[in-house]
Amino acid sequence: MSHYKEQILKYSSTSQRRNMLIRNTDAIPSAPVGLRENILHLWQQLWQRRRYALFGGYLLLMGFALGVIYLYASGRAGHAATAPASKQIAAVEKVLPIPFEEGHRQTEVVVRLPETLEVAPGFPRIEEEVTEGAPLWQANAVAVGTLLPGRPKISIVIDDLGIVKSNTRRMIDLSPGLTLSFLPYASDLKEMTSLARRRGHELMLHLPMQPQGDAFPGPHALNSGLGEKELHRQILWNLDRFDGYVGINNHMGSAFTEDSMGISRLLSVVEDRGLLVLDSRTTNNSVLADLSEQREIPYTVRDIFLDNTQDVEYILDQLERLEKMARRHGSAVAIGHPYDETIRALEIWLPKLKEKGINLVPLSHIVEGKYRKTLIAHSGMDMAAE
Repeated sequence: MSHYKEQILKYSSTSQRRNMLIRNTDAIPSAPVGLRENILHLWQQLWQRRRYALFGGYLLLMGFALGVIYLYASGRAGHAATAPASKQIAAVEKVLPIPFEEGHRQTEVVVRLPETLEVAPGFPRIEEEVTEGAPLWQANAVAVGTLLPGRPKISIVIDDLGIVKSNTRRMIDLSPGLTLSFLPYASDLKEMTSLARRRGHELMLHLPMQPQGDAFPGPHALNSGLGEKELHRQILWNLDRFDGYVGINNHMGSAFTEDSMGISRLLSVVEDRGLLVLDSRTTNNSVLADLSEQREIPYTVRDIFLDNTQDVEYILDQLERLEKMARRHGSAVAIGHPYDETIRALEIWLPKLKEKGINLVPLSHIVEGKYRKTLIAHSGMDMAAE
């Protein structure tokens, strides 16, 4: 065996590679000895440094990939920097699954998240529209027309308005006398709430609060884990989103409404602003109504949810239950949501109220009657104590 073949066998690891290289060296016997030695020396050097060569190739590929990523990211950043204002606004919009209360189906909606947490009213408060000395729950109340004397009263509160614009408009277009509760993080609140007021509906603010479990109540929800100052900032952010409403009711909140400390801090602001409270009762352990009564804040409690099942016949049955409850107790409060099925059921039910001898009234009217009784009861207790 020639010297060259022996060297090739020494630095070649597989039989196939050895045979190939032996054939290649046999094919160049006439090549100058110096050239053959150079070729063999080069092969030896490459084989001895094969690991370094592979590592170098790997680094080269990685560098190339990182360069491509950098160029792509730079291009995106430059585009964002020069984007028009509308594009920059879209950058803070997020698609979020917003449930209509706990246990209800989720709706994928676009929520425009404010870039800062600073208190930013939807539009300035119109102080001249507030009757001097009257709390907001009375000053912003919708006037009640002629009622059927001695007949039961029903208040229908529709929660979660403002997010699904088409169904919000359909609710606004229903017969006047509903109480419409708008989510504070919805967009275009000024236009929608102003239209609802012109159509004869009363306004509420549907305040997002922390639920039990991992359901998402929306941005700026009141949370028991917040410190006192941060909770106060969140309360103000929500309450300053629009005007003209008579009070607040909880959106979700099965966890937060069980927190006496958090609810007390909320009610301090509610009391200062002269608002009423509707406890949606998303948990049997809610302290919202009890603490409102202790502070003599006008309040009431939801009696029936209309649409836990989104079916027209089911909702009509719930409305019939509501009628029976109102006849027994003199009044009743129901909460519904802007589902297609709920809208259809109300379209069927509302025109029949007069012939049934039932008064549809805004929530403030029912609260006022209850509030009078509470004040009379407390006055009697004070007199008895004296």
